[in-house]
Amino acid sequence: MPIEFNKKPGLVIYLTVGDPDLATTRDVALAAIDAGAEVLELGVPFSDPLADGPVIQRASERAVANGTRLQDVLTLVAELRAMRPSAGLIIFSYYNPVLRFGLERFCAQASACGVDGVLVIDMIVEEAAEYLNHLHHNGLKPIFLAAPTSSDHRLKMIAEVSDGFRLRHLACRYHRGPAKPGLRCAPPGRAFAPFYPAADCCRLRHLYFGTRSRCRRVRRCGRHWERHRCPD
Repeated sequence: MPIEFNKKPGLVIYLTVGDPDLATTRDVALAAIDAGAEVLELGVPFSDPLADGPVIQRASERAVANGTRLQDVLTLVAELRAMRPSAGLIIFSYYNPVLRFGLERFCAQASACGVDGVLVIDMIVEEAAEYLNHLHHNGLKPIFLAAPTSSDHRLKMIAEVSDGFRLRHLACRYHRGPAKPGLRCAPPGRAFAPFYPAADCCRLRHLYFGTRSRCRRVRRCGRHWERHRCPD
């Protein structure tokens, strides 16, 4: 089914499956959907989650210690799909568990369980040809990450192959100088994760709130984030 964002920005919830246990993960996932989450990212526990922060690292450690595996995540997806048919369900994983499971087998089983899309956090777009072929063959939406340091050429590549939504991580520090009108900054280390619907009007370098004609744009200005009206 298509991933839909009926509100902007859309509410996407991440859960590490198996932390503290599978039953609790299922209950939390259902509660999140009922509370308005449009998409769930279901994290596959991995022993070396180097691209994640300490909170997800500890959650992944606990889930691995509980014996949670990729097959358990797919089983949970099937249960959630049966109970909440309209929810967007994304598998969030490193490539190692997928590779060990078997890429072709994973894509086929994920599609059968009701997965909408896959975000493999360490899969780079430049080396994703085989990965994309298997996803497209099974009707799964590929989702990639983009960073503030990504070049325009790379952002274009990501935009061309992404489906469902694109995720860009943004971060900044407190403004340490004199106060400036309209300046918006985050605490040190705080990350913003805007979700871009694939067919949306916004560019990858900007984040729009609200409708296209009446929205606010967040733009990087040096080390800071400046909020202002965006053009129609």
